[in-house]
Amino acid sequence: MSAPDRPVSPEANHKFDGLALWWVLVLGSGNPCVLAAIKRSAEPMERQPPLRRWHGKTCYLVFQFRQSNQVETWMSHTMRFANIWDATVRLVRRNALGAFLYLLFLIGIFLITFVFSFALRNPEFALASGAWGDFIGGTLNPILTFLAFIGVLFSIFLQKVELGMSRRELERSANALETQIRSIEKQNFEVAFFQMLNSFNAMVETIDLQRRDTGATTSGRDCFRVFYTRLNKIYRENLKKAGTKHEAEKVLRLSYFQFWKEYRLELGHYFRLLYNIFRFLDESEASEDYHSKILRAQLSDQELLLLFYNCISQHGRSFEKYAVKYQLFDNLPTIRLLEDSHANLVEKAAFGENPMYNSKNTGLDVYLDDH
Repeated sequence: MSAPDRPVSPEANHKFDGLALWWVLVLGSGNPCVLAAIKRSAEPMERQPPLRRWHGKTCYLVFQFRQSNQVETWMSHTMRFANIWDATVRLVRRNALGAFLYLLFLIGIFLITFVFSFALRNPEFALASGAWGDFIGGTLNPILTFLAFIGVLFSIFLQKVELGMSRRELERSANALETQIRSIEKQNFEVAFFQMLNSFNAMVETIDLQRRDTGATTSGRDCFRVFYTRLNKIYRENLKKAGTKHEAEKVLRLSYFQFWKEYRLELGHYFRLLYNIFRFLDESEASEDYHSKILRAQLSDQELLLLFYNCISQHGRSFEKYAVKYQLFDNLPTIRLLEDSHANLVEKAAFGENPMYNSKNTGLDVYLDDH
């Protein structure tokens, strides 16, 4: 059994009356399914509960009222206004300036239409209201001119904001492009640098020396030990011959010249390639400190000793600027120099933080100080 129907209060009647009107006039406008539901609600009232009977009567009365031309005309204007409002909202979301100008255009069209319609329907009143129209025109013209000026200022402000945003976006794009270009340049630099480094090491491995008496062959970096031993031998012989007649520096330069003349074919391409690698580091903006440190780490003690005497010679004087800039002799064993005083022939900056730069340091003192 169904529960008995509760009595309907006047407040409920008023509430359901509003719901029915909204359903019919707004949601049910032009919808055949809703109209059919309204007709079905008007079934014989004795078959339905009291609350449903009241609701059916209300909807049926509203349905009959809806058939009049006035309601249809009102609904048509309402739908047109809703379409215009939707278009305006979409325009505001896309472009604020366009929405503002569009709103001014709509207001102007509305005012022109209203004035002409009123004048056509009431010509006597329009003629009699000439003075009033002049007063309104004289009042509205400055106001409308001021509003137009405000609109121009507003458009200029929006253009300034958009230009600022465009400028910031262009700056971000330029910075990103510049970062990408620097990254590509650094990548290309490192590829070229390590290729030159591989070529340098491969070239060192091609150097070989052969003893004339035994025929034994020395190759690779071991050759530099032989080179320095022979330079030392030439220097000692010349120093013994010179005695006290010539200065030690002149004897040194003469000795290196004789050494270079004898081994130029084996060492010429070595010094030229190493010089060009340092020049490549010096001229490239992508070069960093660790690149020169990697290059210095490839050099043995005997190579550093030969480079030292090459820098003070006539043929290798241009190499000294790179030795100073990149602290080439930071790991040079100064105790292995031909003379302790020779360390003063090159600028001190070329030795960097070399703990053995002091000619009196034998290396043992440094070891004892550290331990």
